[in-house]
Amino acid sequence: MSMSLLFVACCSASGAELLADETAAVESRVQAYVAAFNRRDIDACVEHWSENAEYVLADPGARVRGRKAIREALQQLLSTDEKFELNVSGQQFRRVSKDVVLEEGTATVVSASHGVERANYFVVHVKRTGTWYRDSVRETVSAMPESTNSWLSELAWLVGAWKAEN
Repeated sequence: MSMSLLFVACCSASGAELLADETAAVESRVQAYVAAFNRRDIDACVEHWSENAEYVLADPGARVRGRKAIREALQQLLSTDEKFELNVSGQQFRRVSKDVVLEEGTATVVSASHGVERANYFVVHVKRTGTWYRDSVRETVSAMPESTNSWLSELAWLVGAWKAEN
């Protein structure tokens, strides 16, 4: 009896490890995408999208379908002279099948002209021929303020020379 429980526990741990390995592979692909985006490497970014991927932006009605259209959208965005940086945070991953992992998180883009912009996102990652791709990305407007100036302005009265008195 104890031998069979040991076998079940061993097999369960191996299954959990495989699940963690696949999730780690998706996390690694996400970080590689962010790095390529921040380097403005369009080819490397496009390689992360499946052939028939769909990207639904937070702007109402803004939808990009297919790798070719995604390339065009990325080229338009990344070929500007404006300096900006993408970061992702609060990521949660959930594997729903051996070839599908869901990701939720918050994307933050910081730029000099637009300040801090945030969007919540949901990604369906699919595994094809051993590689994980973004198959569907949906953004929604984050409840966080768009610019640090908007919520820090309430503290403007604190700016000045302060002196402690007893």
